[in-house]
Amino acid sequence: MGQKFAGQMDKEKAAAVEQRAYRFEGFPSHEQAHLLSQFIGSARFLWNRMLADWKDSYRETGQSVPVRTPVKLANIVDSGLRTTPLSASSTGII
Repeated sequence: MGQKFAGQMDKEKAAAVEQRAYRFEGFPSHEQAHLLSQFIGSARFLWNRMLADWKDSYRETGQSVPVRTPVKLANIVDSGLRTTPLSASSTGII
């Protein structure tokens, strides 16, 4: 059984909620490791960009307001890396 969630304010709910963790290990090939590295770098870049946008918005308005989503960021030409917006057909997602 997993550990009981102690942060729950409602003691009845705390008794019903469990936290579980699973650990997986993979052995990617060199090419797969390279692709994983690129994916993780892209995710980190996107997170940092969105965080900077949120901080700028908060600094300007003094309140937390919704900022651009990843889809809206994909439409921005950023350092010449992307010149067309992402779409389901261009990513192979149907």
